[in-house]
Amino acid sequence: MRTKKMNPFLVTLSEKVLENTTYSYQGESFVFVLQGTLEMLLNSQEIALEEGDCIYFDTSLEHRFCSRESTGRVILEVTSSRP
Repeated sequence: MRTKKMNPFLVTLSEKVLENTTYSYQGESFVFVLQGTLEMLLNSQEIALEEGDCIYFDTSLEHRFCSRESTGRVILEVTSSRP
């Protein structure tokens, strides 16, 4: 069995995301916005992402998704972790 290095997720954010918790772990992440708009907090910087936008970042940086809208958003997130 091969060890996976990447983990893909299709994420639907259907409610307002107001949580203030940030996350960090060893690895990298690629996020592509398939539908809707959302904000991302990356190392205290707010980044607006719209449909068709993507971002690639080091997940050791503090990060989280946030949105004050209650419309549906769909993202493709691919993460990798480092040993």
